[in-house]
Amino acid sequence: MVILIFTFLAIGIIIYLCINIIEDSPKEVEDEYHITVTEEDREYKYWDTIMVPIFCATMMTLFEGNQQILNLYSEAD
Repeated sequence: MVILIFTFLAIGIIIYLCINIIEDSPKEVEDEYHITVTEEDREYKYWDTIMVPIFCATMMTLFEGNQQILNLYSEAD
């Protein structure tokens, strides 16, 4: 239960920071977060259907990573 709370908390923090960076100008982002952002960096896709399998694999790894590793070890023997 604790791990789920921390996972969703981390996702929330990432979304919050991304929204702040999108709303600010590149100069404000550089001053506040000490990263360089250009207008070209802001040209990205909000939704890319090709990346859905990668998202699913990442989420499955977060929740089932230990079981997959144990399965790999048992198959290696």
